[in-house]
Amino acid sequence: MAARPETGPGVGPAPETLAATARRVVADASTLIRTEATLARLETGANVREASGVAARALLGLFLSGLGLLFLLLGGLVALAGVIGWLAALLGTAAALGVAGGLLLVAARRGAGQLSLLPERALGRIAADLRTLSARLHPGDSGARSGDRG
Repeated sequence: MAARPETGPGVGPAPETLAATARRVVADASTLIRTEATLARLETGANVREASGVAARALLGLFLSGLGLLFLLLGGLVALAGVIGWLAALLGTAAALGVAGGLLLVAARRGAGQLSLLPERALGRIAADLRTLSARLHPGDSGARSGDRG
């Protein structure tokens, strides 16, 4: 049987056993994952709130613009119908509405392209944490691993 390391005055603490180290690593990793998941949920919630605010402003703007355009077009339609006739006035109004709707859709598409619902900061932190953990578990492999990727 192997002799147990002695502890006492003048002797340092016994080294941590492999099982204790494994338990500590698993507990730390579990805590890290739970924390990052919580941060990711919070970040996603903030992104969704921001996106819903953008959508609400876009819908309200679209509604008010449409309402104003409707009254403007009704007045113009009545005036135009008196000059060129109802059929030509209705066709001109339909064309103007189509152009206005197309411009609004282009503006909404541009705004939607800038939104992100993914928790990008949390995902970046998780990736960095995993790289750090991997480097700690395999200290000699870090150069070979980065060389494999490049």
